[in-house]
Amino acid sequence: PERNGYTFMGWNGKNLFDISKISIIRPNIIVDNNSIYFEPTYMEGNKASYLTFSFNSNNTLITPNFCNQYSLGFISCSFEKLNTFNSIRMRLNTNKNDASFSLWTNDLIDSRKYNVSYNFDAFNMNDVKAKISNLQLEEGATATEYEPYYITSSTKVVQNKDHTLKAIWKEN
Repeated sequence: PERNGYTFMGWNGKNLFDISKISIIRPNIIVDNNSIYFEPTYMEGNKASYLTFSFNSNNTLITPNFCNQYSLGFISCSFEKLNTFNSIRMRLNTNKNDASFSLWTNDLIDSRKYNVSYNFDAFNMNDVKAKISNLQLEEGATATEYEPYYITSSTKVVQNKDHTLKAIWKEN
């Protein structure tokens, strides 16, 4: 594909989560390939309790936590996109200093159902650390098998039906 003033980066399938576009709200979020590490600054007595999502409007909390996770494994939570929020914040809940980032939802359509899923790979309450991987945001209420945001010729596409891919462009 060609587009004047842009470089073609690849294709995007069902996964709407672009890891390069997260907004880090509090420090010590490390993004490495397909994994996200939560490592809040060490503070005496800081303890982690769970990983959670909340809805936010312009970085201000508007709903209590949803999709609280206390144990490792595959996690899936669905929600309806409302016009009252423009981001979803994911954070490691601690008693002193949280690490968090936001997923902006401006490209999601109001009143539609979406699902966010990921692997909760590591969690240490006392060292206040957590790791997730394979974060996927997709339309619909049910999680499907993970696909990366970028689809290249070597990417296994798991949809066993006709589907639309969207070109990903980077402005020159």
